[in-house]
Amino acid sequence: MTATGGTPTDPAPPSGQPPAGQPRVERSRVRKGAVLRLGRVAGVPVEIDSGFLLVAILLATPYWLAGRPAIMALGAGFVVLLGLSVLVHELAHSKVARLFDIPSQAIRLNAFGGVAHLKWMPKTPWKAVAILLAGPLSNLVLYGLFEAALGLTTRETPPLLRSLLDIGSWINVSLGLFNLLPAFPLDGGRSAYVLLAPVIGKKAAGLTIALCGLALVAALVAFSFSYGLWLLVIALILAQPNLAVFKQARQAAT
Repeated sequence: MTATGGTPTDPAPPSGQPPAGQPRVERSRVRKGAVLRLGRVAGVPVEIDSGFLLVAILLATPYWLAGRPAIMALGAGFVVLLGLSVLVHELAHSKVARLFDIPSQAIRLNAFGGVAHLKWMPKTPWKAVAILLAGPLSNLVLYGLFEAALGLTTRETPPLLRSLLDIGSWINVSLGLFNLLPAFPLDGGRSAYVLLAPVIGKKAAGLTIALCGLALVAALVAFSFSYGLWLLVIALILAQPNLAVFKQARQAAT
């Protein structure tokens, strides 16, 4: 999950205006393939594509296979909480961008989680980092709120409600911490690139983050044998952008 407006290794066109010589992102391009348009949330168009629905259903399937109504209800709650948590993450990107006069074209929930389509990203590093980190930080705030709510539960609290609070807590701490990892196209990876590029150069920064990303891919593949194939799916999603940046940086160095 991230905010778009520039390529992974060049996310900072001029602040307050689109990059020179490049058109603004077209709405038709952003909306291509959308299967469900939810309307506007906080002034930003929100869409869900088939990839998000498929992943959400797959993750909720173990609940539904249990066959017990209460556990099946947890599966439905998982899908709703996941969608809302991703939406808050992307809205955080959009709202911080708006503070810098950068409009959001749309938010789309997709197979990897979601993306906030911004018209452009600011050139000033701290502004770009503020936009990028707003997403995972919003999830960590939600994690704190869910944990606080869990702390208020008693023996009289319905088990279903407590379980939903547990699920919400787990979803948000996972989204928050995972997105802070230094890998493309995660918010942590793009933030690290923005901070490193002025110090060691764009090529070296891109190569460094890509290597971290490929190391993460290798770790996810290794853990997938013990903790489930869903880690392998995440690894495959992360492999493509990090391998592409790695090859690009190596070619530029030769």
